[in-house]
Amino acid sequence: MNDTTELIQTLAQQVVTVVKQSLSQVAEPQVTTNLAWIETALRDLLRQVGAEALGQWLSSAQHPPEAEWPCACGGTLRYQRSRPATVLSVFGRVTYARAYYAGCACGQGRAPLVCTQKLSDCQW
Repeated sequence: MNDTTELIQTLAQQVVTVVKQSLSQVAEPQVTTNLAWIETALRDLLRQVGAEALGQWLSSAQHPPEAEWPCACGGTLRYQRSRPATVLSVFGRVTYARAYYAGCACGQGRAPLVCTQKLSDCQW
């Protein structure tokens, strides 16, 4: 068995444990132990895990922020702060942190991660 298969099996065991804990908290377990309920519970949990994982991935995908960034107008943008952003994905709304640049005379602001990860159309 390769490392990926073992990791998937370990994660699956953890998911089953969480779903079983959810099931034990339901007032009428005999009603909810059918296949449809289990599939729904698994899908919902995996969607939440996927959203969290994607948010962490995007937050970690950027390099440490530069002090300055070139602006499309030819001026210079300055690093302001790391600010949250939200993207709609197959997992639902996913929030992640990104570096944000502003302060150019043209009034524009930029978040380079948006372009490098192709999170929207970028023309700069």
